[in-house]
Amino acid sequence: MAAVEGDAASAARPAKDRSAPRAAASVVVVRDGADGLELLLLRRAEKGDHNSGAWVFPGGLLDPGDRLCHAACSSLDDAAASALLSLPEGGLDYFVAAIRECFEECGLLFAADAQGLIPVFEDAPTLRDALQRGEREMRDLCGTRGLRLSTERLAYIGHWVTPLGRAKRFDVRFFVAVLPPGQVSTPDDGELTEQVWIRPSEALAGDHAMRLMSPTRAMIEEVASFADTRALWQWAMQPRPVRRILPRLASDASGLNPVHPDHPAWAEIGRLDPTGHGQAWRDLRPGVAVALSPRLVRVTLASGANAYLVGSEAGTCTLVDPADADRADDADHLALLQASSSQRIGHLLVLSSDGLARERATRLADRLRARPQVPPGGALQVLPGPDGASCLWWAEEATLFSGSLSPEAALSLARRAGCVVRWLAPGHGFLVAVEAGPDAEVA
Repeated sequence: MAAVEGDAASAARPAKDRSAPRAAASVVVVRDGADGLELLLLRRAEKGDHNSGAWVFPGGLLDPGDRLCHAACSSLDDAAASALLSLPEGGLDYFVAAIRECFEECGLLFAADAQGLIPVFEDAPTLRDALQRGEREMRDLCGTRGLRLSTERLAYIGHWVTPLGRAKRFDVRFFVAVLPPGQVSTPDDGELTEQVWIRPSEALAGDHAMRLMSPTRAMIEEVASFADTRALWQWAMQPRPVRRILPRLASDASGLNPVHPDHPAWAEIGRLDPTGHGQAWRDLRPGVAVALSPRLVRVTLASGANAYLVGSEAGTCTLVDPADADRADDADHLALLQASSSQRIGHLLVLSSDGLARERATRLADRLRARPQVPPGGALQVLPGPDGASCLWWAEEATLFSGSLSPEAALSLARRAGCVVRWLAPGHGFLVAVEAGPDAEVA
């Protein structure tokens, strides 16, 4: 096939900027305001990277000293914390890091003394500075002030990993915590420039001037529906799985942007660009040929319908579902399909039962001098469906072309025929990863 957008061979090259994500923790600090739930956001200083100027929650990287604080934690040991975070060990490090970073970045300390009272230190700014400069450790602070870190005041609610392709990558665990009584947040004047207590709905408003990173926005959306801290805390403390979210980078009209797992293009982006170059697109672009594999090209027509070119070793390819009754310009259609393949189109196959679609396919087949059928004895197998519609099975790449059938109907036909489908190529839209295959994994 021709080398067109998303060539799978180029996608297999390792990314030069690929790096392992660094472990981090972040806290959604909330309080009850006059009009309902409010959360604390801090603004990052301008440093020339993609996080500059963003509004974020208190948080930062895990530190080796965090593990030394395990003995100073109340109500939670490492085994229980690791189970909550689905880790073999080291889960308590994230709780300690979340508490330490909250204190360093905004002066809030989730801790209690021997009587169970929440501390309020007059010398908190000095203690924060000493921790930030590495002159003191949290373990020493707990020992000299007789404190226990209140890990029970933090509830685990989110897990996000920076996409491949970013120069700086983080593996962040998100917690929610209610503002300790009597404490006042004050942002660090080095890494941060300002802070705000704000209603979630206001932070998410389209006309708001805030710049939110994807994980920050997602966590705000997670808590936005709760009226007050009590309702939020009751929800946060309920046992439930927390899914690891790994966005993928892809291009659109505005440039390079993260694509979340619930986006229709997410699975296809992972197939075309597994190392995060950002060369795949998150939008279907009519008239642009996309190489889904070295032998499979998709062309999206002006109406939004997909045509597929399936290559063969014999030097010809099969055109799947080229007909679209809503598009009348056969000449433009023909030129687009011919330009999308370096192989001669030897066979043409229409899966739709629509009469106009079949008439158009007949005209195109005549002009292409192609046979309107599946190559006999080839790798493609037509699976007849209801009302004259059908789907097409391509065993070599475990791909099912659903045509005008719904994905559910096409998959049902394929499974009855004993086909193990890994990818579904729909009549409209992106490739769909089928759960039976490894490419369907979220992370």
